[in-house]
Amino acid sequence: MSVEAGVEGLEPPTSRARSPRRERQTVRRRVRSALAVTACLIGIASPAIQAQTQTLDQAQRIAELARFGGLGTSFESGDRALLQSLRDARNDLCVVFLASHPDDQYLLPATYLRLDQGYRVHVILATRGEGGQNSAGAEVADELGARRTIETEACARRLGLEIWHLNRRDAGFCRDAESTFEDWPRERTIKDLARLLRSIRPDLVLTTHHPEETHGHDQALLDVLEDSVELAESLEFD
Repeated sequence: MSVEAGVEGLEPPTSRARSPRRERQTVRRRVRSALAVTACLIGIASPAIQAQTQTLDQAQRIAELARFGGLGTSFESGDRALLQSLRDARNDLCVVFLASHPDDQYLLPATYLRLDQGYRVHVILATRGEGGQNSAGAEVADELGARRTIETEACARRLGLEIWHLNRRDAGFCRDAESTFEDWPRERTIKDLARLLRSIRPDLVLTTHHPEETHGHDQALLDVLEDSVELAESLEFD
């Protein structure tokens, strides 16, 4: 598996011996590289990057990148299905996006890679977003999490993405990773994420989260990502 940006890609386990030091150096280099690529793609991360990026409405940018006639148009039939099949035929790679909440900024790059580049794209969400705000209705807590799950999965079907859930608790804003791990036991989270990665077997794992994040959920995911990828690749992990 290769991690970039959080990023790493998942290769089938082999018995070939690898140098742990060299492997760690490779992972770190890929992570730094992917952070830069994904940050430039969606226009987030440091203030300097934000200042250089022209902000557009996200739905508009998705439509432009995917060359939709609008998000209300399905690509699953007719001429659009034929065009998408041609794009898919040129790319057999599988990508995972890792995000903390259903409303995080994975949607734009995930849609671009799926519909414009033909990647098979999976999204792993750490939580169902039940601890967030709701300006569109009266749902809170578990009801809000259920609504966000339904909306996210419906959107994913329209865009050709597959959603997976890590089912970590969303208790609202956390200041740092340490606070998050009080709700998400670190070792259990590493193993649960590794099992999902082992099931999906991606070539590449991406996250739009970055070291300057101020939310503890995002920091926690960055903290466990490398360990989860290494565990998923391990021949000793069951």
